[in-house]
Amino acid sequence: MVLIIVIGFVLNQSINRGNSEQEKLSQELIITQLETSGKYDKVAQKMKDFNYPKKDIVNMYLENGQFVNALKADKKAFTSVLNKIDTMNNKEQQEALNELKKANVTSKKESISLDLRLALLNKDIDFLKKNIKSVDSQALSDRIVKLFIDEKEYASANEQLKFFANKALDKQAKQAEHDDKKQALTNKVNELKKAISDTQKQLDGKNTQLSDLHKQLDDLNKNDKSPDKGKHVADKNKEIDNANKDKNKISDILKDQQGKEKEAQKAVDDFK
Repeated sequence: MVLIIVIGFVLNQSINRGNSEQEKLSQELIITQLETSGKYDKVAQKMKDFNYPKKDIVNMYLENGQFVNALKADKKAFTSVLNKIDTMNNKEQQEALNELKKANVTSKKESISLDLRLALLNKDIDFLKKNIKSVDSQALSDRIVKLFIDEKEYASANEQLKFFANKALDKQAKQAEHDDKKQALTNKVNELKKAISDTQKQLDGKNTQLSDLHKQLDDLNKNDKSPDKGKHVADKNKEIDNANKDKNKISDILKDQQGKEKEAQKAVDDFK
């Protein structure tokens, strides 16, 4: 008798379990069909009817890019919404963030988080610099620091790192700033070398001009038989004097440039 009762109990359990699994499969099929057809609100309602946890409903919305509905389903899902948006490409992120702002489903503090992400995508450095203290996560901070480094805003990168430390990014920022300073010094040397080369060409041109003027003067002294020879010679000497004055000015400029180039090169050599 006892054996019959036990067997009956086991059979009932097996039947109930089978019925339960069949019911679950039926529910999942209904949900899948609705989800495939894009009827997300109906999916959510069915999930509620089938006693799905709120978290599952939110995840359903998130997986289908329904971020406004996800927040309407659970206001506490904001972090999950942002985490999902952060995985998307830049264009999709902008569209999702703007949609959330337009829907007005976030608090004032949450709205700033949206603005920060939009500013990051739009490379709005001024906004990001003014709102460093409003950054609310390590992941967002890291993205902003990387942008600051790319835009050579090292002071802002260091400031952001005070709120969300990241040793790797701190090292990267310091190295990038160091390299930029050295490159700026090297660029200065190269600019001065170019200027020296250009000035030397001017000086060479002026020397050629003087050589030609002296030849012209010699020719006048030897061959000019006109009554105005004296005036011609005087005018040529005046040209030579003016050319010599120009030459001296160019020489002074060249010496100054050479001195600056030497100092600039020393700055590069001494830079550590």
